[in-house]
Amino acid sequence: MTISIFTTDAHLLIRSWDATLVAMTGLKGEQVYGKPLMDLIPDLASRGLLERFQRVLREGVIETLAPALHHYLIPCPPERSSPYFDKMQQRVTIAPLRDRDEVIGTIVTLEDVTERLIEERVLAQKLAEPQKIPDSIEEALSLLDQNHPQVRSQIVNHWAKSSQPQITQELLTLLRREHRNPNVLNSVLQVLVLSHVDPIPALIDCLQDPDVDLRIYAALALGERHDGRAIPALREALKDQDTNVRYHVIEALGHLQATETIDELCEIARGGDFFLAFPALEALMRIGDSTVASRLLPLLEDELLVDQVTEVLGQLGDADVVVAMAEQLNLPNTQVLSIAGAIAKISQRYQKIYGEGDVIADLACQGIQEEGVDNILAVLPEASDEQLTALVVLLGSLEGEKIERALAGLLESSAVRELVQSAMIRYGRNTRSRARVTDLLIQQLDSPDLETRKLAADALGRIGSPRAVEALTQLLSEDPELVMVTAAALAQIGDQKAFDSLLSLMGHPESAVRLAAIAALNSLGHPAMSQRILPMLKDENPWVRESAVKIAGYFAFRECIDPLFDCLEDPEERVRRAVIEHLPYLEDDRVFGVLVRSLTQETPGVRAVAAHALGELGTLTPSALTPELFEHLRQALEDSEPWVRYQAVRSLGRWLGEMGNTPATETMIDQLLPRIKTLIEEDPANPVRAAAAKTLGQLGHEEMIPLLIQLSEDENSDPDIARAALLALGQIDHPNAVSALMTGLNSPNPERRLDAIQAFRERGDTDAGLALQWMVAADPETKVVHAAIDSLSRMATPDAIAALLELTLDPSNREACINALAQRGNHPNTAKLEYIEAIAKGLNHVHTTIRCAVVEILKRLKHPYASEFLIAALHDRESGVRLAAVSALIALGNRSCIEQLAMLTRTDPSPAVRRAAQRLLHFS
Repeated sequence: MTISIFTTDAHLLIRSWDATLVAMTGLKGEQVYGKPLMDLIPDLASRGLLERFQRVLREGVIETLAPALHHYLIPCPPERSSPYFDKMQQRVTIAPLRDRDEVIGTIVTLEDVTERLIEERVLAQKLAEPQKIPDSIEEALSLLDQNHPQVRSQIVNHWAKSSQPQITQELLTLLRREHRNPNVLNSVLQVLVLSHVDPIPALIDCLQDPDVDLRIYAALALGERHDGRAIPALREALKDQDTNVRYHVIEALGHLQATETIDELCEIARGGDFFLAFPALEALMRIGDSTVASRLLPLLEDELLVDQVTEVLGQLGDADVVVAMAEQLNLPNTQVLSIAGAIAKISQRYQKIYGEGDVIADLACQGIQEEGVDNILAVLPEASDEQLTALVVLLGSLEGEKIERALAGLLESSAVRELVQSAMIRYGRNTRSRARVTDLLIQQLDSPDLETRKLAADALGRIGSPRAVEALTQLLSEDPELVMVTAAALAQIGDQKAFDSLLSLMGHPESAVRLAAIAALNSLGHPAMSQRILPMLKDENPWVRESAVKIAGYFAFRECIDPLFDCLEDPEERVRRAVIEHLPYLEDDRVFGVLVRSLTQETPGVRAVAAHALGELGTLTPSALTPELFEHLRQALEDSEPWVRYQAVRSLGRWLGEMGNTPATETMIDQLLPRIKTLIEEDPANPVRAAAAKTLGQLGHEEMIPLLIQLSEDENSDPDIARAALLALGQIDHPNAVSALMTGLNSPNPERRLDAIQAFRERGDTDAGLALQWMVAADPETKVVHAAIDSLSRMATPDAIAALLELTLDPSNREACINALAQRGNHPNTAKLEYIEAIAKGLNHVHTTIRCAVVEILKRLKHPYASEFLIAALHDRESGVRLAAVSALIALGNRSCIEQLAMLTRTDPSPAVRRAAQRLLHFS
């Protein structure tokens, strides 16, 4: 769909006009800005539309113009000609544009619906063509069997309107005879519905028919109809004499998620009939009641069913069954790969929901004995990548020398090397196994695989054993990638024996290696650092001098201050640039004068660094220097080098934006704005234009909103400029900025929509929440939807929380919204109690789905206050919410509601709730 937006002020003068409207009408922004809406739409009053706008301005309501009644607001031709419409058909929404409580204009959204209406007209014309319908169902059978949906639709409608009393009987006869033909069967079921004949009783009757095939079809059809009334009849059909019928009845009960049949399905699964046990296990998995997991544990010893059972346990099992599952690994000829895979799935689920996957692995360790370890190690060579991951999860929670050796050997496996590294680091931090693991990792430093060596070096650094320093220092002459990792590892170990080796890297030809060495040396803080660095400031190698400047500038060694200033005369630009970078952090009276001179008298590269350094100095400069600092940076905007202009405009925005609203600041901003506008409009370097747009947002001046709108709506402009303009609009607190962001949300470019979402997130107000909620519900791009969900969760306001809860109604967004709310609730900066209360308000929502989502979020928050609301949810009017609340309390191990649970076990009308409550009581 094509959507466009324009805004007016309170006098109905056009204030914004997006690029889509330019394409629709041929009128550019400068042709309509400031013009009365009546000039653009002369018949606005005569068509009764002017009163709609006036009502929006007067009463603050939202008006909608339907295409069926009003056809269009702005007269313009459709994108393609058609015999039906000479003007584009538009669906129009007129909403108030507010500045807090005052309506200051309108924001108008137009959706081009011409193509949709054309399709509807064409379809209506086709359906209007008469189709000869045979009077006899028998004669129409051949037409039903054709793959022409419109023809079948006409036949269905004809029969549905038939007043023949025998129609139902004939349809049932046809159903019995042609139940293998999907076209016929679907048509018959549609007729039964449209003719107000309920198909469920007819299908239930078919479950008693002598024809086995018809009983099978009836079971399948009842399952696919998703009507719970079929459950009692299907439950009875579990006793059917034909095994094939029972097979499909079981499948149908799974599709219906018939929780009341769990006992029968468990008995079938454990009954020894391999043919029926498979669908029974599949049905139990579809039903999803976790209370059945413990009842299926004995089937792990059935070698024919173990794979299917472990799949069910992996999906439904929880912490209560992990130990028993792990104990199976100790048996001879056990299915190690299947059982380990199921435990890994439970661990992954716990990690995703609670962030506690390690809890499951630790429980598994309680059940694994020496025989189990040997069984796991024995299957490592034959495991696939996915299976190997599951095995490493288990091994990583166990301990022992042979496990450590096996894991060290898996560092070369790309599928599990990160998991292996984490396990080795955990072992290495244990004082009992540190020496062993350190030696194993040192051996891996000789691996021919570069990634393995990097992982081993990184692990040794995280373990922090001085035992590894000698081996690590020997790598500092190796591949640059390995050297960088090794330098970081030596910094983490912090052993000063590495000082000389790291110092030798100061002149390395790779800049990334030099930076890694500098960071490591800064971390070591060797007492002889200043004495060793001082002569390096005059070393013959410019790379050494540059590195020495960075270290001396970082520590600001007293004895190095004057030599640092001497380096400003160094013949190498890179050395002088390094000095300028560090001058703002030196407490020396010469700093400001040196930076000012460098800004005008140095090479372009040094001038750019000086412009950046003056901005850093701004927050530390005494107020007496403020006008002078401002003037020098403003003059730098005229520099011939684009990177100098770029750094100068960024420094001005960062510095002035932090100074606050003082008269002096306002004066400087007023002096600066014309030049920034010129940079945006005329500078030949796009990075400068983008930086200038960003600065306008930091300064927050509303005069520049029209210019930023123009930049943000120009689809042909550099994307960095449009992005900077949108983000700047997000920083300006003015209603006209909101309308521009709304236009950004409607951009056909998904990257532009992402930028608009980020800008709205920075605003964090009510408008932002509504806009982001709309994006989640309407945008076709998954990455845009997820960005909007993330932004709403980061806002964490009551309105944003309510919006995310509302969005859980959509199955495609449900899990993402739940995850976002749970993760934000566990963020250290979140006010826990207020956040939990805002989430818990959803327990009063009219929709059961949302209340269940709230229970899931409260469970993942794992907070005593959240548990109080979960206990309150035990009294919800819907069994699904009560079951979710009991399951949540089971998962959390909460045993503080014994009386309520005891009452549920006796009185709750839902068998699933009673079973779950009994299970929680059992573990209390």
